Amino acid sequence: MAQAPQIDPRRDAARPARPRADCFVRINAASKMKVEDLRPHGVGWTVRLHEKGGKQHSMPCHHALAEALRAYIDAVGIAEDRKGWLFRTSHGHGGTVLSEKCNLA
Repeated sequence: MAQAPQIDPRRDAARPARPRADCFVRINAASKMKVEDLRPHGVGWTVRLHEKGGKQHSMPCHHALAEALRAYIDAVGIAEDRKGWLFRTSHGHGGTVLSEKCNLA
């Protein structure tokens, strides 16, 4: 059985950056992002949000946010789990191991 990825402080650094990218993004939509929702687009990046009613919204991503998210993805080791949640919960109060569950805000 594969060991769950370890939590990295960059997860918490990337999370507060989410609302700064676009003040009209619903926190719940950002919290439900999957790893594959951060996509390269030309020289920049886009994020895909899953909104209410099954709507999908793709929007440009600020380079600082993309860098923070990529650093988090690489550090935690979830890049290969493209269909998995981007922001995952941690088991227990120690917060040292990620679970497979979505981290809803």
